[in-house]
Amino acid sequence: MLNLILYVLFTFFGAVTGYGLTGFIYYKFNLVKLYPESYIMVALILLGGGIGYLLGRIFIHLITNLIKKGNQTNITDNLIGTAGLVIGLIIGNLIAYPLSLIPKIGGYLPIIFTVAMGIVGIEVALQKRQEIYLQYELKEKSEEEGGDKKLKFLFKKKKKYSAPPKILDSSVIIDGRIIDILKTGFIEGNIIIPKFILEEIHKLADSQEDLKRKRGKRGLEMIEKIKKEKISNIVIPNTDYKDIKDADNKLVKLALTIGGKIVTNDYNLNKVAQIQSVEVLNINELTNAVKTLVLPGEELTVKILKEGKEGDQGIGYLEDGTMIVIEDGKKYIEEEVKIEVTSSIQTSAGKMIFGRVKEVLRHAKKHN
Repeated sequence: MLNLILYVLFTFFGAVTGYGLTGFIYYKFNLVKLYPESYIMVALILLGGGIGYLLGRIFIHLITNLIKKGNQTNITDNLIGTAGLVIGLIIGNLIAYPLSLIPKIGGYLPIIFTVAMGIVGIEVALQKRQEIYLQYELKEKSEEEGGDKKLKFLFKKKKKYSAPPKILDSSVIIDGRIIDILKTGFIEGNIIIPKFILEEIHKLADSQEDLKRKRGKRGLEMIEKIKKEKISNIVIPNTDYKDIKDADNKLVKLALTIGGKIVTNDYNLNKVAQIQSVEVLNINELTNAVKTLVLPGEELTVKILKEGKEGDQGIGYLEDGTMIVIEDGKKYIEEEVKIEVTSSIQTSAGKMIFGRVKEVLRHAKKHN
């Protein structure tokens, strides 16, 4: 019902605007000898009403989006939206005076325009909030011998904002594969390694438990490797949330704040992030997605390493780790053979290929 009322009001104001401009356009463009004034008046009323209706649809769409965003955004987003509103109203008021000089319609046109500019200001501010966060909140801290460089504002070039920032968690840093992925340049946008993630890895390295200590030390080695690679879009902000104890929840909070995506291979973090509508990039899923695609009938060269679980099967692996189950391959263990692919399946653990021996390669080590 409210939408209908707004449509009627915008259409009415548009029609009135067309009516108010009739005399001005009729005599300004010297249409006296061509058409009766009533014709021009009807045409402008219809045109003005149509334009008003379209403006009404745009206005309602913007208001609906703003209400949705208001329910989803945090306090900082609301402050940014308020700043956008103020700027929009200022711009609207600056342009309002010339509009007020238009005959007949100058009394109410500035009001409509000012309100519209305020809404546009909010919309633009919320869309650009990621840039604002990265410009004024996150600061890079790069370490050198003898001290730190001065903190500096980030990302002066606009192209840096073309993709959402990617936030790394401790598991994906310790895993190490992310370094090779970053070097390829396939992940766009700025790569965020929060200070609290570095602290978590340091705590693991100092742990009394052997497994945790090994994981922590590997994580520190990976961080040093990342620094040595000098990947230009790595950012280490000091941002932290003291009121949140769990690192996973801190990551989700940071992602919501800057509009980023979390890069992880942690199942639990994946679920926590999805519940709060934060997009997750899972390294394990990526690995499975880029594994070699083979079709039935293709030939592969593989070394059979061990026997399978059933019958006389043999097991081998491709370079990317994909398991190959070879029919009657048990007797060729330690042999390098050429197989013909019979089928492949996708499992929760990854892709599995099935095949049968077609030829034992001559240069392979003979099985005794």
